[in-house]
Amino acid sequence: MSGRVSSVSSHVLRRVVARPWQGEVLLATVVLLLTAALAFAPLATLLVLVAAAAVWALVRFPFAIALTLIVLMGNLKVNWYLGFCTLLPEYLVLLVA
Repeated sequence: MSGRVSSVSSHVLRRVVARPWQGEVLLATVVLLLTAALAFAPLATLLVLVAAAAVWALVRFPFAIALTLIVLMGNLKVNWYLGFCTLLPEYLVLLVA
């Protein structure tokens, strides 16, 4: 291995060994915040979690951006022709792209 890779990994290991409780505190904080958010505003929290999952999926699978835009634009065209109100959901996909 190169010296740079081993120095980075040893730096990370030293940091973890120095503060072994840090990961557990972070996990506990995230769980408590998520629980509080679900208790006080369940619908908004679920919408944020779904949006975060959608962003993760689009970043992980970039070819899905084109497919998602095709599906959403088809939905927009149907809504426009039928006179329904639409929220233009493709803006999130374009933002990730």
